[in-house]
Amino acid sequence: MRKAKLLFFAAILAVTITNLKCKKDAFNTASEPTEVLSENAKNYSERLQSIKENFYKLKLDEKFIPKVKQDVTWTPDWDHPTSQVVNDSVSYVFYPLIGFYKKDQLKGEVKTYGAKFYLIVKDENDFYKGVYLNEQKENSKDLKKEVVLENFTGKLLLTNLKTKDAFLLKYIDGKVQDNVTGAQKIASAKLMANKGAVSYWAQQCHTEMRYCVYASDGYSHCGGAIDIIVSYYCQWPSSQCGVSYYMIDYGEETVCEDIWFPDPPQDPTDGGDTGGNGGDETGQFSQSDFDLSTYIDDQSVKVNDIKKYTDCFADGKPANSYTLTIYVDQPVANSNSQWIIVPPTYQTTTPSPQRGIMIKTQTVDLDVGHTFIGFEKNNSDGSNVRQVLGFYPDPDASSTDSKGKIKDNSGHAFDVSYTISVTALQFNQALQAMTSDFNSTNYNLTSYNCTDAALNWINAAGANLASAPRGLFNNTPGDFGQVLRNKSNANKNEGYGMSGKGACN
Repeated sequence: MRKAKLLFFAAILAVTITNLKCKKDAFNTASEPTEVLSENAKNYSERLQSIKENFYKLKLDEKFIPKVKQDVTWTPDWDHPTSQVVNDSVSYVFYPLIGFYKKDQLKGEVKTYGAKFYLIVKDENDFYKGVYLNEQKENSKDLKKEVVLENFTGKLLLTNLKTKDAFLLKYIDGKVQDNVTGAQKIASAKLMANKGAVSYWAQQCHTEMRYCVYASDGYSHCGGAIDIIVSYYCQWPSSQCGVSYYMIDYGEETVCEDIWFPDPPQDPTDGGDTGGNGGDETGQFSQSDFDLSTYIDDQSVKVNDIKKYTDCFADGKPANSYTLTIYVDQPVANSNSQWIIVPPTYQTTTPSPQRGIMIKTQTVDLDVGHTFIGFEKNNSDGSNVRQVLGFYPDPDASSTDSKGKIKDNSGHAFDVSYTISVTALQFNQALQAMTSDFNSTNYNLTSYNCTDAALNWINAAGANLASAPRGLFNNTPGDFGQVLRNKSNANKNEGYGMSGKGACN
C-alpha cells in the first residue's frame, strides 16, 4: 500500500503574529478551573455532570440533527467518557456519539464505517463535534471500512458547536502533525506559554461539501443492522449486501486545513495525561537536525558506471523522437508536506519502489519523498531505449551532506509526473547535466537534493520548470509536486515509472 494512502503530514502557510494572537485569544475566552480536569481530580464526577448539564442547557444536542433527513439521531455516551490532559494545562473529554436509526418499522443502533463521531469538550467549556475520518482518496471504492482509533492515522474534523468554526487536523499514529519552522516557530514560542505546547498552522480555507453521511435503506444482509457510511469526498456508496444508500447529512462549513489550533487533542484511546508532546515528535526539525542525520539505504540498484547507462542510447538506430519525464513521489500525495515520520517497521513492510529517500534523524526516521527523471529515445523502427535515474545521498556516508550517487529508479512509485518532447541536442544536454552530478556533485538534503537535481537535468533541456523554495529547503518532492500539478499537461494519476534498460555492456 502506498505511503500516501497511509500517512498524512501537515503543510505551512505564513501568518502574521497579530493574526495568531487573535486566534489564540479566541480559544482562551473560557474561564479556567483551578485544577485541570483529569480522572485524578477530586471533583471529577461533579465536573463531568456539569459538562452534561451545560450541553443540554445550551441546546447543543440540536447541532447533531442531520441536515437532509432526520432518520438518525446522535447521542453522547455520557457513561463512557475518556479524559485527556495535554501539556499539563488543557483538558479534553471525549464522549462517543451513538447513532440511533428510526424510520417506519425499522429502528435500532447504527453501525458506522469510514468515521467515528465524538463530542469533544475542551477545558469543560468549548464543545466540538469530532469526526475521525479514515484516510480516503477521491474515487475510492473502499468506503465500508471501520475506523480504528488506537494509533489513529487519518483526519479529525473538529467543529465548534457554538461558533461553527471548523478545523481539519491530520494525525499519524495518534499524534497530531505540525510542520512549524522558521519565523512561525519563533512566533509560536512567543505566543504559547506552556513548554512543549503543540500548535496547528493555517494552510488554506475552503467552503464545500465534505464528509457526507449515508444510511442504508434497510437492514444490511452483511450484518443485520442499519449501516452508516461516511465519505470525506462525498462519494455515494454503491449498493452492498443487498441494500442501497441515501444521504442523511453533509458538511458545508468553511474548513481551514492545518489552521493554528492550540494544544490539539491526541489519540483519544490514550486516555489519562499525555503531558507535553511537542518538539521533534510532532515534526519539528532545524538545519542542525538535518546536518546530523544520515541516509537509510533502500537497497535499490546503485549506478557504478554511468557511461554504461548513457551509452545505451547510442544503439545505431535513427531516432523518431526524444522525451523526458519528471516523476515526483510526494511524501503525501497531493500535499506539500516535506516529509513523513515513519515507524520502525516501515522499511520492512514497504517495498523499495514505494518509498522515497529515507532519512534517519537523531529522534525519528523520515521519508522525504523522491523526484527522478525518465529518459526515453523512441526509434523509427518502433523500438525504444529508456533509462530512469535519480539522485541520492551516499549510502555509505556518515551524513546526508556527501558525494551524491545515481540510482536506477525503474518502476519507482510516483504521485504526479510531467513529460516533455525534446530535440536530440536537448536530450543530450539533460544527460550531460545528470552525468556531471554523478561525477562531482554533493547531495545535500536542504540545498541540493533529488528534486534540485531532477530540475537541473530537465531544465538543461529547456523545460523551464519552476522551483519551490520553502523553509529550510530549496526544493522538496512535496512542494515541487504541488507546483507540477498546476501544469496543464501534468499527469496527476499516481503509478509506477517506466522500466529502464539498465547497464549496457
